[in-house]
Amino acid sequence: MSRTRHRGPRLVPATPIRFVPGKCALMSDILGRVLWITRQSLHVSQQEVADHLHLPASTVSKLELGTITQAVHHLDAFADAYTYFDNQLRGRQSPGWEGWELHFVATTVANALTDQGWKVVWAAPDDFEDLEEPPFVTGKKLVAVIKAHWPEQIRAKVGW
Repeated sequence: MSRTRHRGPRLVPATPIRFVPGKCALMSDILGRVLWITRQSLHVSQQEVADHLHLPASTVSKLELGTITQAVHHLDAFADAYTYFDNQLRGRQSPGWEGWELHFVATTVANALTDQGWKVVWAAPDDFEDLEEPPFVTGKKLVAVIKAHWPEQIRAKVGW
């Protein structure tokens, strides 16, 4: 009876990402800007959100800028804070926000960008810093792109 030897997984070298300036976005930037846009729609300051979440305002800022990666518990905490402020502003009990909705917005935007030929990168590679022009869209340009691709079913929650 013959025996088959297991040789383990074969390693395939990763294909390098081709960076096209103006056509790349980091997922953490997209998700951070979704948090920022949502907070802005509620007319709430970073300090108020930070106080509600018992976090330093600098951490809220870093999460909104995408300089630190957002985790599921961050999204749930932000969703709870947004629900609190939404109910406080409207003076009634609204259905509120859920953490999955914030992630859904970010993934919907990422999928739309990918369909348009963009590269959406989950983690910033170290080698992009050597390029003359940073390839990632950030700031106001990214906010405009996100607003253009915001899912219809969640537009009402931000008052659009």
